[in-house]
Amino acid sequence: MFLLVELVHPDPLPALKQTYKSTLTALETIPTSSAYRQAAEAITLSRLKTVETAGDNIQQVEQTIGGGQIEEILDAAQDELKLVEEMKVAKP
Repeated sequence: MFLLVELVHPDPLPALKQTYKSTLTALETIPTSSAYRQAAEAITLSRLKTVETAGDNIQQVEQTIGGGQIEEILDAAQDELKLVEEMKVAKP
């Protein structure tokens, strides 16, 4: 028998906002001519704006971003932040 446990973040919107800001800061170290930087920056800025304008409305963020539940969106944002670090090493 398997037990499925759903992890719920206690305060996901501030965490998501901070992750997006950290990603934008990390992207500044990648050349502006990089296609990866341009794409990641555009998406991250758009999503950050969504979070900032939603107030405390998690459902609005989920619907606008379209990445599943807020915890899944936060996981994806954290994965992108990790990818930025990998891309720095790859020198895109």
